[in-house]
Amino acid sequence: MRRNPTKRNRLTKTEFKKVLRTGARSRIADMKIIYSKQYLEQVRFAVSVGKKYGNAVERNRAKRVLREAYYTVCESIPHGYDLVMIVYEKDISFLTRCTQLTALLKKIKIG
Repeated sequence: MRRNPTKRNRLTKTEFKKVLRTGARSRIADMKIIYSKQYLEQVRFAVSVGKKYGNAVERNRAKRVLREAYYTVCESIPHGYDLVMIVYEKDISFLTRCTQLTALLKKIKIG
């Protein structure tokens, strides 16, 4: 499986805003997921980390960890969803992120 998201698996800026505006939301502890149904043959996703999280190095690391957690559980996600994942807490390990993401997907009944 390819580890970097292809162009068709990434949300564009307008699609990102549309999901934020119209998507359903769910939150567990320090992570939020906003999702909406779409009628394509793949799952598109984006990761967001706010400026209050820390400096650029910390934000980029949080994004990398969450993207990698997504790649480990993406096989269980059915096609046809746009996902925006937002991180709030610092210093969370990769295994904890995987567990949180799996729990969040089960909570919203798409994983």
